Amino acid sequence: MEPQPAFRAPEDAVDTYDDVELFVRIADRERDEADADAAFTIFFERHAEFLRRCCVKYHYDHTALGDQDVVTRAMCAIYRGEAVFAPPARASSETVRAHLRKWLIQVARNQFYGEIRKLRFDQNVVPLEPDTDAPVTPEIYRDDEPLPSPEERTRILQFRDQLKPVDQIIFDRSIPYYDRVTGTFNVPPKVAQDIAAEVGKNVVAVRKRRERMMTALKTAMTAG
Repeated sequence: MEPQPAFRAPEDAVDTYDDVELFVRIADRERDEADADAAFTIFFERHAEFLRRCCVKYHYDHTALGDQDVVTRAMCAIYRGEAVFAPPARASSETVRAHLRKWLIQVARNQFYGEIRKLRFDQNVVPLEPDTDAPVTPEIYRDDEPLPSPEERTRILQFRDQLKPVDQIIFDRSIPYYDRVTGTFNVPPKVAQDIAAEVGKNVVAVRKRRERMMTALKTAMTAG
């Protein structure tokens, strides 16, 4: 896990900036690093708890990363300029805030699914049991079938990248529940409902899209 940056706003800093101005100040780090750090601290304190609650709500905390870890990674990506918010033009402050919060959830989701992909497709990533040095195997690996080869991992990721955005979300959210022994998904009902709500479709439609994706993936994995 990356350490949380030790940002501290000056004691006389006043939290009166809107979020867009904070982003401008954060991005202008080369001009005034202290001002950028102060702006980021205000932004972090303003939104971190909201983002943590969303991570719990959408189950972005069931890997080696906890909800606070996902928040930290997401905020680090924002601080480093790896995630950039584009506010809607000529919008009210309330509309900008709504778009910003949806974007924050997207940044956190990208961090979470990046970890999921590493756990599933990188044989070198082995999480540790809390407070011990003993490596453990994630639930998704606990069977006798070998892990995907480097070539198979490449094909899977290439397949995923060619999906429509809505199917990428379904694919990413469903992967943690894929049983490689039976070749089926064991998605809990609550998670299935959350995925359906996230992509704006009903649970049955999501299940059918998931089944079609897995049929296409199997074909892709056996082709040439």
